Amino acid sequence: MKNKPTSINITPEDLKAADEAARVAGVSRSAWIVSAIRAALAGNLQPVQPAADTLAAQVADLAERLATLEQAAKPTAATPKPAAKPAKATKPKERVTFRPGVHVPNPEAISRMMALDDDGGLTRAQIAEQLNAEGFTTPTGQQWIADTVRDTLHRKRKAAQRKAAK
Repeated sequence: MKNKPTSINITPEDLKAADEAARVAGVSRSAWIVSAIRAALAGNLQPVQPAADTLAAQVADLAERLATLEQAAKPTAATPKPAAKPAKATKPKERVTFRPGVHVPNPEAISRMMALDDDGGLTRAQIAEQLNAEGFTTPTGQQWIADTVRDTLHRKRKAAQRKAAK
């Protein structure tokens, strides 16, 4: 059987007890816990330190669950092989994109944004704050942020340049 990672929950009190037991035994906490688990799996459930009773109980529970899982994993002659796994259904990723007709910007918000930008002296973040204060939202219904203001102004200027070039 392949080794598989296993985890157990250990309370802070149990960790303190394991630390103390490891200190007395002269080994690291990890080495002491591993030896306790190995002892439990070998059937020797005597805790190394009396203060480690809770940890030993958890290890014993872990050994019992492991034995149950190993028993359930053993194939029997009457057990047919499992069929191939069905293809996993994938959930379509929700993506918001800016395409004409999908998210139409509010013309008033765009006009106000361009006016604030043309006045000069305001940063993109300040323009976003002003638009939010005036109750304007982005085409997707979100609040304006500096990056959205920058991208929107850039798109509008590029569109104006293309229109002028024609």
